Amino acid sequence: MPAINKNMYLGLIFGGPVVFLILLFLGVLLSMAGNDSLAMAAMGIICFAYIPAIVGIVFTMMLVYKLWDSIQDGTARTTPGKGVGFLFIPFYNFYWVFVAYWGWAQDYNNYIREKNIQGPQINETMVLIICILMICSIIPYLGLLVALANLVLLFMFFTKAIDGANAIRATKPAAPQPAV
Repeated sequence: MPAINKNMYLGLIFGGPVVFLILLFLGVLLSMAGNDSLAMAAMGIICFAYIPAIVGIVFTMMLVYKLWDSIQDGTARTTPGKGVGFLFIPFYNFYWVFVAYWGWAQDYNNYIREKNIQGPQINETMVLIICILMICSIIPYLGLLVALANLVLLFMFFTKAIDGANAIRATKPAAPQPAV
């Protein structure tokens, strides 16, 4: 199994929201200038700001898929497709975020213990807090502060999770190459 490119995933997952916030702030400042043409430019900037945010979400889901894929041995609580796909079901995702993240941390820790793999232990309590903060981020106004705080915890989690998944992936044989 090929290793997960840590720098690429972390850069795109966390760079997306940062670029989004910068462009959003710039757009709001321009819209307050009082000039109609600047207000139109501000709206364009604000609309464009969503593109890096969406890229961040896409790469987050790709990473969650790869994390689940790393621990598939018949004992994992879900498949990679369900791990990601069920996060898109409205209201059910409030429950499923605990399975996709906290459940992965539990299954990962069990996997490396059972297989005797030298990977970092994932702090399951921190991942549980991440899941709770994800749910709390829907609260108006307060949710923005919660989401920003959660970005720090998510960065810490994804950093260790990628290292752990790569430790597992290094023990698995590479996929056979097709005949040419």
